[in-house]
Formats: sequence, C-alpha cells, structure tokens
Amino acid sequence: MGVTMTRLVLSNATYYVGTDFTGVTGDMVIEDERVIAVGGDQERRPGDVVLDLGGAYVIPGLMDAHCHLIYRDVADPYDIELRKSIAEATIDAVFNASTLLDCGFTTIRDVGSRGNIGVETRNAINRGDIRGPRVFPAGRILSAPGGLADFHPSHVFEGRPYPYGLGVQVIGPHEARAEIRRQLKDGVAWIKVGVSGTGFNPLCPAERNGLSEPEFEAVMN
Repeated sequence: MGVTMTRLVLSNATYYVGTDFTGVTGDMVIEDERVIAVGGDQERRPGDVVLDLGGAYVIPGLMDAHCHLIYRDVADPYDIELRKSIAEATIDAVFNASTLLDCGFTTIRDVGSRGNIGVETRNAINRGDIRGPRVFPAGRILSAPGGLADFHPSHVFEGRPYPYGLGVQVIGPHEARAEIRRQLKDGVAWIKVGVSGTGFNPLCPAERNGLSEPEFEAVMN
C-alpha cells in the first residue's frame, strides 16, 4: 500500500498567485510540498491539517537573485575577507539562510562565497540539517589579478594566493578552465565571473576590464 501524506489546508485568507493583483479568497491545499488547489471552499479529507489564517494575505515565495549568504554586519572587503574568519562566515551563512526564509524568500541565488560555504549551506538545507530557502550557489568569484575580486593592495599578501578570500585570481585561459573544473567538482550551481570592476572595490573601478578576451572566451567555452 502507498503511504498517504498529510495534507495542509489553509483557510480564511486572500491568495495572490502572481497573475493579477486582485487575489483569490478561500482555501489553499498543499500536498507533498506542492500547492494543488487555490480558492473557494476545498474538500476536507480525514487527516487534513487545517489552519485558519484569520483573513491574512498569502503571496508566492520571494526570490533573491543577488545574495551573499556570508554577508552579515560587513561594510567593506576588509570586513568580509580579513576581519571575519571562515568559521564566523559559515555561522553568518546559516543565520542568514534562516532569516531569509522567515522573510518570505523561498529561493536565492548566492553570487559568491568564501571557501565552499554557499555549496555546503545548500547541502545542509537539502539534508534538513538547517533551515533555509532553495539555494543556487556560486563558489569563489573568478577574477584576474587587479580584477573585481582582488580587493587588497599587493603588499598585503606579497603576491601569494589568499585561499580564504571571496575571489580567486586566474592568469590566462588554462588557469580559468582549471578553476571552473575545480568549482564544478565541488558542487557549484553556476560560475560567478568578474568580467569588469565594481564600485565596491576601489582598486578596480567599474569601467575597468577584469579579464582579458582570451580568458573570458575560455570561461564561456
């Protein structure tokens, strides 16, 4: 025999389904984590869990297409990469994932993270270990030396790679392809590429190209 799943019935509410601004009143039925009926008086079945929402308004889950899960109480690249440890950044990501869900966001795109925090946060949410929305994570931002994600003066690390930064610097098409392969192996959903500069990085203004044409072609191919 198949397993009968408990249905959730929301009642006494107005639902905005995204097609107009008028809304639909009545019931909403959720089964197997999917909405199967909206509006009107829906049939009640034995075992249904019924919640009276008292005239509340219900909207579809929100999506954030530009989110950094590790950003919490940060103002600049120093805060993000140096003041906070990888351990603290991980805790920030767990906190932010739960907060986003409480604010109505059911899907986010994480657009760059230190280490592999975005991927591991997604995995923990999918396992049910922590609360959070659906996460489509990038890894570290792929950049060139002097590019978007190269935030600090050269004397800080004396030209050595910084393994705990938000970005990873590549030189030439070969290194670009190799970094993409590493990130795909580690489970990213997509690749964040710093093609040009940004106002967030005073060392690489927005009008400056971050990657050479051969490097960018290697990334896209």
